[in-house]
Amino acid sequence: MTTPIRKPDDMSQSSMKMEGIEKNLMGDDKASHKKAAQKAESAAANQQLKKGTTETQFDTVRTSIPPSGADHAVKAGEKLAKGAVEVNYTEMDLVGEIFNPNFGTNNRRFELLGLIKKRIASDKDPAETKLNWVKIIIGGQPNIETIFQSLEAIIEKNEFPNILSKLPDELLSKKFCNLLFDAPGQALNFITNFDPKFFSSASFVHVFRYCSFSIDSRQDKEFAACLEYILKNNSDIGQHLDALALTVVRLDLPLTFKVLITSYTCRSFYLKALFFWDSANCLKQLQIQNSDRDSFYSLAVESQAQNCLALLVEKIGLSAAEQQNYEKKILGWCDLSTLISLYGNNANQAALTAFSSLIPLLRNPAPYLKKIEQELENILKPFLRFNSINVVDRIVDGFMAQNSAAADIFPGVYQKVKNEFLEIAPFISRYKKPIQVKDLRMVYTQNIIENPLTEELSYAKFCREQVEQLKQKLNDEPAIQPTTKEFAQLPPSTKGTRRAAAIVESIGLKRSETQGKRQGLTERTKSGKLVHLQFKTLRTNKCRTPISSVRYMCGHPLVNCVEHMSNAPDITRSVIDIHDEDIKTYNLIHKGKVVCNVTRQKESITGFEWWHHGQIPVDKTWQDIEDVFEKLMDFNFQKPSENDRQAQKNYEKQLDEFYADAAELVWLIGTTTPLERGSGTVAEWMLGLVFLQNGLELPVLKTEFPQLDVLDLTFPLSDYKDFFTYFFEPSTLPEHIKWPDLSHLPPHSQLKTLYAAKEAGQLQKMHAG
Repeated sequence: MTTPIRKPDDMSQSSMKMEGIEKNLMGDDKASHKKAAQKAESAAANQQLKKGTTETQFDTVRTSIPPSGADHAVKAGEKLAKGAVEVNYTEMDLVGEIFNPNFGTNNRRFELLGLIKKRIASDKDPAETKLNWVKIIIGGQPNIETIFQSLEAIIEKNEFPNILSKLPDELLSKKFCNLLFDAPGQALNFITNFDPKFFSSASFVHVFRYCSFSIDSRQDKEFAACLEYILKNNSDIGQHLDALALTVVRLDLPLTFKVLITSYTCRSFYLKALFFWDSANCLKQLQIQNSDRDSFYSLAVESQAQNCLALLVEKIGLSAAEQQNYEKKILGWCDLSTLISLYGNNANQAALTAFSSLIPLLRNPAPYLKKIEQELENILKPFLRFNSINVVDRIVDGFMAQNSAAADIFPGVYQKVKNEFLEIAPFISRYKKPIQVKDLRMVYTQNIIENPLTEELSYAKFCREQVEQLKQKLNDEPAIQPTTKEFAQLPPSTKGTRRAAAIVESIGLKRSETQGKRQGLTERTKSGKLVHLQFKTLRTNKCRTPISSVRYMCGHPLVNCVEHMSNAPDITRSVIDIHDEDIKTYNLIHKGKVVCNVTRQKESITGFEWWHHGQIPVDKTWQDIEDVFEKLMDFNFQKPSENDRQAQKNYEKQLDEFYADAAELVWLIGTTTPLERGSGTVAEWMLGLVFLQNGLELPVLKTEFPQLDVLDLTFPLSDYKDFFTYFFEPSTLPEHIKWPDLSHLPPHSQLKTLYAAKEAGQLQKMHAG
């Protein structure tokens, strides 16, 4: 999963830009926490205020101003408000930093606003002074809601249109777009304060056209109303809505989509996106003609768009011949959920279609038992691979209820196939859409595989065997040590052991050997040059992974949810203006240090979204990894005897603690990224190892949350521990920690439900229920 950051001479222009963004975002972790450095930076900021800064100097001061520097900004602001110093624009903009929630407090902010109001009242030219202070407040505050709260404290609301009309379009466009896409309900309140010509300005069009936004589905109505007003005042902007249209389709916002399709032609590209994201609410807004039917069905089946397919069946209907034709196409993809959707969630009818080839054999099963068992295995393996285990359980039960011969044969075969699958499933990334699976194969293998599912399951079986060998190795050598110098130099646990280092070293060597057999240890760069894949090398550089990559796109709605809903103490957020781009960023903190940073560039059609992981050297978190690994390997479960309720409760508490520690181990591995490549493999194998060591069933990820290292790079540790067990199939968890079934909701809505419960203090109750 990881991609080491390359040197500038080997970077594309976009990569170099991200490198610059990264440097501005991260800074030097050590220096930022030293008092001496803080004092020096604060003094520099204060000195610049006294001297008057140039724009270039200001950029340097502003992006590095430490918390204590805010004190100087506040003091300078008080002087400006009292008229003690001459005001220049750059000084005012720096003072505007105090309106950023990351600097100063609300009390200081409103105290200063009171001084500003007095200054305006006593000034010889209050109109000009008001305009200057509006520039300060807007320029220094990324949260436009607070901007308007601040403006209302110093000017009357009826003055807004006049004041706003005098602001530079460049400044106003960026801030208004922030408001529009973060809080359209607020934007609707202020939108009439703008001159309609503003929406035709070059600055507004430039900012608006490049947005790749995250709009909450609950804001669909307000955003649609804002967009309709903007399009009314600038019909030409419709040709610049590509990025917005894709986002609206992805989030399935029907009201906004309706505004879009009435304003400009919906291209086939967006239609394909609609089926890819399974956006049935948007599909309802289209007038489906009979001439569209075949192409719509083909797109829905190919993309496995379950909700869209169900809608098409309901809207248009199918003849018996057509239904049989589409059933064959669906069965070719082996996605049971899509098959069920064809019958309006009628699992029994879907079961008849799924097992139709077996029905003739079941009329006289005795001569065909081996053939039935083999055919049943062939059907069940892909069903289990691409679907929730509970769904497959339901479809098998439904078929057995209708066929007595199946009831005699199916249970034993199904249990055997299911058990074999559950043993290896923890080592499979459970992507669901075939289009994603196809892209994954293109990335991970250069060979043409005749039966990719068989190859994938065989590789997962191999991984399980390797983990069992590592377990045996640990049991045979309790004091095992790493063999190479770089791993031997990692800090030991507090007990003095280095077992985690030895295991990660072994995983790297095995992964290199395995991947070498599959890919010749090479991959071809764009220039055609062959390079070695570094699975066995200890990481030395910071790494970044693109969230919008096909392989990791399941992380996009999760990142959006964490950004907007997490109130964890180990997460920090900011919006930073770098090179005229607004970068939304949040940091995952461990023991006061940033271990992973997640960035989302709001105003770029390229949609820069990255996990910046491995933000500190491997050795800085390694003792924590060793300690939690030691605890898990020597957990010493006290399994209860039957009818001993107290012992059972104690055992359940031990299990809760074990799962929380397992979550911490996986999270530390993901965010630390110990190897140059393959952090996902390290996390999966280490998790499997500690479960096998304690004789516990390995949990299997749900299809909605298909990859472990996507999860551990997205959530702050405190949230990750709380939600960790939710990401796994209920049937693979202990009975007392199973969660309510929210599978009818999309992943981001499931997470919102969890966050709402946590915020209300109801998470444990929900969990217990």
